[in-house]
Amino acid sequence: SKIETDNFNLSKLFRGLVTDVRIIIIKLADRLHNMRTLEFHTPEKQIENAWMKSVTTDESGLPAYLVANSRVIGGNVSSAKMQANHQAKVELAGLMSSNISSLIESSVSNKELTSEEAVAINKAVQASKELIIADLGRVAKEIEIYRDLSNKNVEVMVCLSYSSKAATDVAVKSIHRNLEQEAEHLHDKLDNLTGIKQIISTNNTNLQQE
Repeated sequence: SKIETDNFNLSKLFRGLVTDVRIIIIKLADRLHNMRTLEFHTPEKQIENAWMKSVTTDESGLPAYLVANSRVIGGNVSSAKMQANHQAKVELAGLMSSNISSLIESSVSNKELTSEEAVAINKAVQASKELIIADLGRVAKEIEIYRDLSNKNVEVMVCLSYSSKAATDVAVKSIHRNLEQEAEHLHDKLDNLTGIKQIISTNNTNLQQE
């Protein structure tokens, strides 16, 4: 039947959440009739917001937001929603860590960091994911929708966004806590490679001008 076909297509769509979030958003827009929302905004509005966050860039042309998503099947909406939100936060923390690891790798290539320094900072980065999740604070929910399955379970999809600059700030603070036992110069190296001091200085200047 058409409903069964739609459910099958939705299931394939949910399983593909690890692909480009913008592709997911486009496909979701064609299948909204079989979904229900957990938020105040309609599914259409949620998808529009998520799309805008995924394509917005900063003054340097880099992504202005990190966007993470997850899909969970559970016995009820409440538990599935909680798990989906946590998984999306885990993905956000992973994106933050990966971004900083990439900066570390580039810094080694540019000889701004020694191999030993890179290993020490990378170790702290990998050990900081749980701290990053705990330090995230309020995360914007762009999409939070669900559908009932034939086996009486529910399938929940969540899409979260977080400012890239704020993400760098949170990640660096968390990593610093894992670097506490390391030499002081490693803290300075971390700040320099992420540009966090420049971000803080710019923010302070903006506040003074307001």
